[in-house]
Amino acid sequence: MALTTCPECGKAMSSDARECPHCGWRRPRRIGLGWVLLIVLGIICVVGYLIARDIDRDTQRLADRQMDAALGPRR
Repeated sequence: MALTTCPECGKAMSSDARECPHCGWRRPRRIGLGWVLLIVLGIICVVGYLIARDIDRDTQRLADRQMDAALGPRR
């Protein structure tokens, strides 16, 4: 536990303290590595789902065209 100076009032405060005991300035919170990894994984999952959905649609359209070419248009 070391002492540091408050950027707001300039008085000494503990480096472990979340806020200055003199003026109430709050130290900004940091986002943990676990949260960052969770957000990135979520984004990857959503993008993967959207890509797979589009590939499935394209595959279905291709199959429909092949069926139409082989059997003629459906009614």
